[in-house]
Parts: sequence; C-alpha cells; structure tokens
Amino acid sequence: MVRSPGAYERVVSEIEEHRGSSISVPDLSKLLGVKPTTLNARFRREHIEVQTVGRTNYIPCDLAMHLAELHKYALFGWPTLQEASAITTVKDATLKARCEKGKLEGYIDLTKRLRVNPADLERLRSCLIGKVPNGNGESVETREQPRLIPKVHRQSPARNGSALSTPRNLTTNGTRPEIKPRPTTPRNGLRDQVSLAARSLPLLPAPEPHIELITRKSYGLPEAEENGEAKGQSAKTRAVVQQRSAFLDYLPDQPFSISECSVGKVIYYGPYSGTIVKLINDPFTPRIQVSFPDHPHPAMREVQLVVGRRKSKS
Repeated sequence: MVRSPGAYERVVSEIEEHRGSSISVPDLSKLLGVKPTTLNARFRREHIEVQTVGRTNYIPCDLAMHLAELHKYALFGWPTLQEASAITTVKDATLKARCEKGKLEGYIDLTKRLRVNPADLERLRSCLIGKVPNGNGESVETREQPRLIPKVHRQSPARNGSALSTPRNLTTNGTRPEIKPRPTTPRNGLRDQVSLAARSLPLLPAPEPHIELITRKSYGLPEAEENGEAKGQSAKTRAVVQQRSAFLDYLPDQPFSISECSVGKVIYYGPYSGTIVKLINDPFTPRIQVSFPDHPHPAMREVQLVVGRRKSKS
C-alpha cells in the first residue's frame, strides 16, 4: 500500500498561507482533490455561510483547515472500501461491518467514501493466507471462487469383476428372485373404507312427493261458496247475462273492445242501463261516452267508460 503523509502536510501549509484572509473554493478543491460542487453542496446542506464574489465562493481559513482535517485520510492514501475489498478478497459488507464494530479502523472523507486503515488490511490479509493466526477466532467471509466439479467417469459392469457383471434381476445362481406381492392398504384409511361401503349398498328409489291441495274446506268454509266463486258468477248473474246477450254488459275488469261499440247501442253497467252517445277512438286508451238517464246521481248520468283496444282483423 502506497502512503503519502506529506500530501496532508503540504495542503495544511498552503492553507496556512491564507491565514487572516479567505480562500476560494476552486483553489481548495484542487488542494484536496475534491470537486467544487461537492464542497458547495456540503455548505448548502450544513447551512454554512460563504462569501461570493462574482461567481466564486470564498470561505475562511479556519473552515478550510477543518475540511482538510476531515479529508486527511484520503490524502494519506488510505484505500476506499471497494479498493480494500479488491486487495483482501473480502466482501464489502464484511469490511463495512467490521469497521462499524470497531475491529477495523475506518473514516469517511468529504466524498462520503469509507477509507480503511491499510495496516489493518495487511493484518487481515495475513490471517487469510495463514501467516498469522486470527486472534479473535472469527471466520472472515471472502468472495466466492468458482469451484471445479470433477467429472466422474462411470464404468460399465462388464469391465469390473464377475459379481458386478450379474444382472440386477438375477441371483448368483441364475434364477430370478421370488417377488412377494405387497399388501394392498387403502391410501386414506377410513375415508376409503367408507366410500367402498357406500358403493356396496343398494340404491333405494326416491320417495314420491306428497302433494296436498288446499281448498276452502281446509279453512272450514262451505264448499258451495267455493264452487260459486270458482266459476266467477252466481246463478242470478248468469241469468241476467243470458237475457242481455243482445246488448253490451260492461265489466270494469274485463272491458269489451271498442270494435263492438256503436252510437245508440245499449249498455248495461250493473243494474243501470245506458246508451252510447260518442266513441273516443284513442289508439292507446279508447273510451266511450255513455248516458245513464235513470241514474240517481246526476254526475253519473253521462260518463266516459274505458274499453279495450280495437281488434285487428285476422
């Protein structure tokens, strides 16, 4: 490992020449070997006031000495973490962990790089090659090296002795060994036994569904009223309808078509009789205007009744 302790002393002496005045950031960056943008970024991050003349920043001599003190191990020539890993063939994470535990001496420079003491690296390297035993008894994790797997050449049975030349399915006497059948056991135990028992049982036919008709008799009502309501009309109403077969009988739930209506035709609406006065042939809601002169209520003596749509001619 190449060391240059005189570099740090040379930088300190040049900074001392600016004692009592300020030094420009570009000049300090040349002395430390750091980019000016790295120093300016540190000033902004730590809120350090600088003096700006034109486009150049100037800092006091004391601050420059502090920065040189932080960067002295880089000036000494201490290797970075990656360089130390390449020298010792130890992983970067292992070296960093040892520095954090204090087993290796390391410092961070102005560029945020970890510098490792080369003396510790020489001792660690000696432990790896076996010159000096590892004092703390811990194993050092090194980089994985490619391992060469030897190729195994398998020899045929004919090249070996007579015992190996015998086929596997024959005994030494030349006869085939007796193969005993394996006892068959269910794979899933009780579940397989239950399924086999279920398959051996005969399948019974499905029972016929029980259908029960609920009528008025089920609720204690007389059957005569039920038969009369099932047919829809009483005997008296059927007689009246037969007498009015030549006329129109208006039922609000089952109105007749407007095709059966004409002006002057008689219409029965319950116990009242009337005459069609006007046809209102609306395509959606057809109506007829009927006059009931004998109705007791004056408002019902001329009304409009809704009828069915006109039947299409087939």
